Amino acid sequence: MATRILNTKMFGADWVNNYSHPFNPPRTSLQRCGLNATGLCDALATGGTKVFNYGNADAWDTDIEQNFDPATNFSVPSTLASGQDDQYAEKVDLFFFSGHGVQSALLFGVPDHDNGEARFNEMQLGQGGKLKWFIADACKVLEELGAETRWKGIFKGLRYLLGFDGDCRDLDNRGLRFALHLRGVATVQAQQGGAGAAVVQGETIWRAWELACIETEGSSNLNCACLRAGGDNSIVHQDRWTDDTVEVDNSADFTYWKNAYTSAS
Repeated sequence: MATRILNTKMFGADWVNNYSHPFNPPRTSLQRCGLNATGLCDALATGGTKVFNYGNADAWDTDIEQNFDPATNFSVPSTLASGQDDQYAEKVDLFFFSGHGVQSALLFGVPDHDNGEARFNEMQLGQGGKLKWFIADACKVLEELGAETRWKGIFKGLRYLLGFDGDCRDLDNRGLRFALHLRGVATVQAQQGGAGAAVVQGETIWRAWELACIETEGSSNLNCACLRAGGDNSIVHQDRWTDDTVEVDNSADFTYWKNAYTSAS
C-alpha cells in the first residue's frame, strides 16, 4: 500500500522590499514583494490557514534554515547552528518567498538573524512530511547549470522547489495568480448557483506556477523552473494544493524542468 502524508493546507510567506542595509555587494530595494506575498496569502485563506506573513525586518533567513545541532552534526560549522525552520517553514505545507535571489541563496533584508542569506547548504526541509512546496519568487535561484547539485540536499521530505532559471520582474500579482490556480475556480454554473454547479479542480503545483508566470512575466521573459523529488513519472508531478493527502515517492531521483520561451525573430 502506498504511503500518504496529510496536506493540512497551511501556508506561510516571507517577503522583502527594503534592502537598505549596506550589504556588500549592495542589494537594491524592491517595491511590490509585500503585495505579491499578501495576494497569495489572502487567496489561499479560502480553504487554507495562514500561519505567518513576515516582511522586511520581520522576515529572517533563519525562518527557513535548519537548526543543525553541533552535538550530533560534528562536521557542521557552528555558524549554521542558528536556524529556526522548525518554528516557521516546517509549520506549513507551502512556503512562499518574494524578494532577491542568487543561484545559491535567497537574500533577506537584515543580517542580524544569521547573515541575511538562506543558502542551499543551510536548509533541510520537509522533515516529518510537513513542508511540501517551496516557492522562491526570486531571480536565478533555479538557474539550470548546477541547480540539482546545489539544491537537492534541501529535500528531506520536500517535494517541490519552484523558481526561475534567470531574472524575474518585481510584480505585485504573481502570488495571487499562483494561488488562484492552486485553488481552482468555480464554473459559471457554480457561480450562479444553477444546475450542474461544480468547482474546477485546482491545477497541479507545477502547472499553477507555470500559468502564473505566463500571466505575469509575459512570453518574452518566461523562464520559470522547478526542481522536484522523483523521476519523470513520479507521483509528485500530480501534487495539488486541493488534495487532502499526497503520496510519498521514496526514490532518490530528481527532475529539473524549466519553461524557457524564445520569441520569434
